[in-house]
Amino acid sequence: MAGSGARLLLRTGATALLWTFHAGHKIVDFASESSAFPDPLGVGHATSLLLALSVESFCGLLVALGLLTRLACIPVVATMLVVLKLALSGAGHADVQAACLYGIIYGSLIALGPGRFSLDHVLATRRARARAAVPNARSVSY
Repeated sequence: MAGSGARLLLRTGATALLWTFHAGHKIVDFASESSAFPDPLGVGHATSLLLALSVESFCGLLVALGLLTRLACIPVVATMLVVLKLALSGAGHADVQAACLYGIIYGSLIALGPGRFSLDHVLATRRARARAAVPNARSVSY
């Protein structure tokens, strides 16, 4: 049970920080940031900002809820790897420490899963109960 509580804290805490210090200001300052935001993928500054904002907000929300957790962590880790790539290429604004920490946390959640206190667990439990309630077609005798 303690492990599941720790995973809940990791999921919600990391997402709260991601929203507070990254997604929030991107939403508020979208117009001013869209022209200067890094474009490491070559899709345009505004599109790169929208992609980063989508990952930080939508995927972060899924992770906090524990819904499609492992899948939702992948874009966050990928985004953090892009930030590290920017830092290695000399982009002075890249926050290496934050990218490493978020990458470690969300990468760990990929490996560990969301834990018992998650929507993934609730849905898996319901599916297992539904399967157990349906008799196996091969075991039915005539």
